[in-house]
Amino acid sequence: MNNNVHTLSLECLHELFINATIFLNTEYIYKFLELKDENNGNHPKININYQDNDGNTALHYICSHKSQKKDVILYIVKLFIQHQADINLPNYKGFTPLMYACQNDNEEVVKLLVNHHANINAVNHNQQTAIMLACLEPCRETINLLINKGADLDIQDTLHQDTALTLACRHYQNTNIIKDLIVRGKANINLANGDGNTPLILTCQNDIIHISKLLVDYGAEVNTHNTVDQSSALLVTMNNGNYSMMKYLLNHGADINIRNARGETPLMIACRMNNKYMAEYLLERKPDLTLRDVDGHTAKEITEMNHYPSILGL
Repeated sequence: MNNNVHTLSLECLHELFINATIFLNTEYIYKFLELKDENNGNHPKININYQDNDGNTALHYICSHKSQKKDVILYIVKLFIQHQADINLPNYKGFTPLMYACQNDNEEVVKLLVNHHANINAVNHNQQTAIMLACLEPCRETINLLINKGADLDIQDTLHQDTALTLACRHYQNTNIIKDLIVRGKANINLANGDGNTPLILTCQNDIIHISKLLVDYGAEVNTHNTVDQSSALLVTMNNGNYSMMKYLLNHGADINIRNARGETPLMIACRMNNKYMAEYLLERKPDLTLRDVDGHTAKEITEMNHYPSILGL
């Protein structure tokens, strides 16, 4: 390469440099960095912040690697920073090198970038931050590092208006990460996404009992309605037929007569689903039996219309 390098155009050199980082060709990466520092008036210097057609720089690609050679990647990132790589330069979709490092669970690279003043609250074109992407992995160490550096946990993306907490609740069941976001990060536990779903409603929808209980224990509002069908945590729990979670919510302030957009109460849902055990537990707590859904039916009439066996107390 050294014999022919000065015959190549600068554009060609930049493309070769980018390819070397994509394929983690360390030999060529080091040679290109040497070339960048060369004091040769006959050839322009390589721009370490050169952006390809997607707006990615060499640093973007190095931070995107999920290679087992994490020590090599870390060393190269250090070299790039020493050579004045712009750590906050976004690509054409708004992704910064830090976002890619978070997305690919490279904790040491995240630490290095943050310690060199990477903007932890920068957003991409979907308004996603680095910590949101870290919550999709998820990597507890990286998340805590970002929390300690002041990551804003209440920024909402433009895809579903999710926050870091709603993403963590929707996609994973890691109790420790949820705790960290709430306790250490002071995330707004009741901030809903674009569908009006709070973290608690999301975990109840997905039947993640241990996280649902954790959220309630940390003060999640149990009677909030979403905007899709006016469901609450208890109402979605009834639709899932989760007896244990139903009892837990009722024992922690859930409204036994709460209603969805169809006017259904928890008891009506239990009757519609012919869930005798849930219905009888609800009846022990004295719900309002006179309430009617949008079709004008009471819980008892729903049972009779479906020719279900009678439920004790109804």
